[in-house]
Amino acid sequence: MRPGTNTLPVLLLICLALACGEDPITGETADTGEEPDTEDTQDTEPVPVWDEQRIETADTLNSVYASGQGIYVAASDGTFYNYKASTGWVGEQLEVEEEDLNGIWGSGSGDTLSWVVVGDAGQVVQYTTGTTSVTDLGTANFEAVDGTVADTLTAVGWGGAFTWNGIEWTYETLPGNERLNDVWVSGTSAIGVGEEGAILRREGGSWVSMTSPTELALFGVGGAADNDLWAVGQDGVVLHFNGSLWEEQESFTLQSLWAVYAPTTSAVYVVGNNGTAFRYDGEAWSELYTGVDENLYAVHGASTADCWAVGNRGTALHYTGS
Repeated sequence: MRPGTNTLPVLLLICLALACGEDPITGETADTGEEPDTEDTQDTEPVPVWDEQRIETADTLNSVYASGQGIYVAASDGTFYNYKASTGWVGEQLEVEEEDLNGIWGSGSGDTLSWVVVGDAGQVVQYTTGTTSVTDLGTANFEAVDGTVADTLTAVGWGGAFTWNGIEWTYETLPGNERLNDVWVSGTSAIGVGEEGAILRREGGSWVSMTSPTELALFGVGGAADNDLWAVGQDGVVLHFNGSLWEEQESFTLQSLWAVYAPTTSAVYVVGNNGTAFRYDGEAWSELYTGVDENLYAVHGASTADCWAVGNRGTALHYTGS
């Protein structure tokens, strides 16, 4: 290039060629050995497998019983909801002075329907053959209730355990004054789980402590038999009982899990924070994407293809197995 010639346009062309990956002399595109990036980098959100049946309320839905003909939900501020295909959701205020209702047990449907709801300040509401009665046991908050039939029930909370024999409620002391969050009942035996990994077993009216593999809070317990039980809780902890000992399972989520419904050994459902829901098929856990981010506090079903989960702000979800 002769002295005095303006070199700026030439340099600009060379820089542009290099930026485009071209050889500035031959004009050919340089081979970098990399394939062009044509993949769509946007994440595809999974399709929810639950059908949302939200209640238009700010109430927290704490527990659910699915009879097959209706859905019954214990909620905050003494509110009780029921759902039927013909009417949708209907709410009513139970006579418990607006105390939160935390647990529900149910049996039958239609003319044979019975349910029992327990809540804060020792409140118990019982329904059978069209009649509702309210009992104030004057104890600390009840968290859960379970039973085999209507006259063999157990209610637990942070103030001990009470049993119902069809006539009256009887207080039972717990070793170490453990604070229980849930209970599973089979006949006269029961398993309660609670704070700091507590697991208790009742046989013949006496509660004894069981060896727990965790110190994390346990919020839910359920199972298909007394030698096939599951407990779930804080930070995604999952325990399984084989009739002899409790074992901690490999973690599949860090979300706290609040409830478990296990109608068979090959159908176990768990739900928890931020819309978390998983199912165990007897071999492995898989996510059941809900499409919601509300906390889910309870799950129950009339069958493996008719499950309901409920939680914050009126969240209600229905799973039909599809």
